[in-house]
Amino acid sequence: MSEKAPLRIQVKRFLDNQKLDDRQFASLSHKLRQAQSLPAGSQRSLDNRPPYVWAAAASLLVLLSVVFIIHFLVQSDGKADIPHRIAEEVATNHIKIQQLNLEASTLDEIRTSLDRLDFIPAESQLIDHQTYRLKGARYCTMQGMIAAHIIYDSPGGTPMSHYQAAYDPARFGQLPDLSVNDTPRTISIRGVQVQLWVEQGLVMARAHTISDNSTLL
Repeated sequence: MSEKAPLRIQVKRFLDNQKLDDRQFASLSHKLRQAQSLPAGSQRSLDNRPPYVWAAAASLLVLLSVVFIIHFLVQSDGKADIPHRIAEEVATNHIKIQQLNLEASTLDEIRTSLDRLDFIPAESQLIDHQTYRLKGARYCTMQGMIAAHIIYDSPGGTPMSHYQAAYDPARFGQLPDLSVNDTPRTISIRGVQVQLWVEQGLVMARAHTISDNSTLL
């Protein structure tokens, strides 16, 4: 089922329909200058100013309000779109798995060897180590931050990727937190199922090929 266009695209379309063309803007500016040039001692009171003055002022106020609302919505949509950007990055790394920096069979080996990380890789309660066999790890990035890409072999023989990075809410946005019993966010993209969550102060992601018949536990 096709998804609706992202909010920022809908907003752009709306703004394109609302904005003034050059002729309308020039006419509005001219009328406003006329209104501002009325002499201070004019016999006309505010109530007696021509109707077009009030119409021009109202039009400008509406236009400014629309611009403000558009700016607010676009900013909000940018934050809401962070999980999809993370999922896109994770899926790309999963599809194009590169050479491992380290072959390992335990997480302790990864903790010791990947010494450029600015965090300590953690055991996740969502990874069943009885089902998945640890193969190794490599350095990667998530949203510009250094991360660990830990790779497991699934029962079906296809790789399952587990990503970890230090959690910065300003960079990663608000994600489901296992410490408050949240359920991981699931996003399917380009044939890859990605799950996102926060655990032990780390942002984590798990990716596997959707066609893989093995069950994620």
